[in-house]
Amino acid sequence: MIITIDGVAGSGKSTLGRMLADRLGLTFFSSGLLYRLKGLMASRGEEIALEDLVKTGRFRIRKDGVYLDGEKIDDVLQSEEVGKWAAKVAKDPSVRQQVNATLKLLAEGGNFVVDGRDMGTVVFPNAKVKFYIDADVMERARRRVLQLGLEPTEEVLREFAEKIAARDKADKEREIAPLKPADDAIIIDTTGMTPEEAVDIMEKHVMKHVPRVPLQAFAQKTLGPIFRGWFHIHFVGRFPKAGRWLMIFNHISNWDPPLIAAVSYPRQIEYMAKKELFQNSILKYLFYKLGAFPVDREAKDIRAVREAIRRLRQERIVGLAPEAHRSYDGRMLPWHPGVSYFIVKGITPVLPVAIKGLEGGVKIRELILAKRRVSIKVGEPVYPRDLYPNRDMDSALHFLREKVQQLYDSL
Repeated sequence: MIITIDGVAGSGKSTLGRMLADRLGLTFFSSGLLYRLKGLMASRGEEIALEDLVKTGRFRIRKDGVYLDGEKIDDVLQSEEVGKWAAKVAKDPSVRQQVNATLKLLAEGGNFVVDGRDMGTVVFPNAKVKFYIDADVMERARRRVLQLGLEPTEEVLREFAEKIAARDKADKEREIAPLKPADDAIIIDTTGMTPEEAVDIMEKHVMKHVPRVPLQAFAQKTLGPIFRGWFHIHFVGRFPKAGRWLMIFNHISNWDPPLIAAVSYPRQIEYMAKKELFQNSILKYLFYKLGAFPVDREAKDIRAVREAIRRLRQERIVGLAPEAHRSYDGRMLPWHPGVSYFIVKGITPVLPVAIKGLEGGVKIRELILAKRRVSIKVGEPVYPRDLYPNRDMDSALHFLREKVQQLYDSL
């Protein structure tokens, strides 16, 4: 899922974007940071395309900020000196092309919230949800004055309002990609709103695009609390509220899928399950209703891959166990190499999950007496861009396997 946030200067796009991304479990990025990144590189006398910074693994987006050559540079990018360099390089039309191409590279696979002034009209015209943020010019002036720690006198406010109005006029009248709402954008006027109120509205619009599996949702609400108590589940992390995800997990028991689903609410997980489970007509009907679909573990099942891709493009969570067979002692078995296909091809980000506590099988007596204690942990998402500089099937498989192993070891 790609969500764009465009709008006038000082309307709070970045603040709302960060808050919305945090609520939904997605990644936020401001297009303006790429101009500043280009300015930073120019200030250091380094001529390099922004895309190459991503593809060589030098530039990375992490949960706590952005990094260049392993160093966190959020504060550096916001410095006045870098801002001056950014203004210089932004005049070059080729830099704009670099910025737009790099944004598409960073957003590959989806689950990205990006703000700017032409994200929904030019850069991501096919974005799933587009917002356009507006606000009264005097309110924007007041916000800016308070942000700078100045006294909001009438004279100061008028001065800032005139500058902002001039900026609006220039943005709306520029020849290349003028500022305007996309035809299908949701326009939100934040005048008189708190950021929380605005994000509440935005979240409701986004959630309209998150599919549900009714029977599984019902089971999560009714049986989920029972399973969580019965197995004394200790849950760490959270499942994203929106977006497409390939959820991968270590496989130690037949209880893995239902117990993971028990903690994923309000999201449903549509499991790629072994075809043998669908041979019984009653079970087949039930599994389909729960959102599962069959896969032949012993062959290259193109049909199952296509079905997974179809569901991912509908912004669903598809779950699979790369080991294919259960590991009764918890030690991971060899992974099926096809699991890395989805992220290497830029189809979806991956959500690694680890489950612990069901090793050795669950005996009837243990089940009745509720003696098992299960831990489930959701790791940080892995995006296609995170694979660079070694974005190939083997490297991706090793990278993802390590992520799940680390999660399991941390439980």
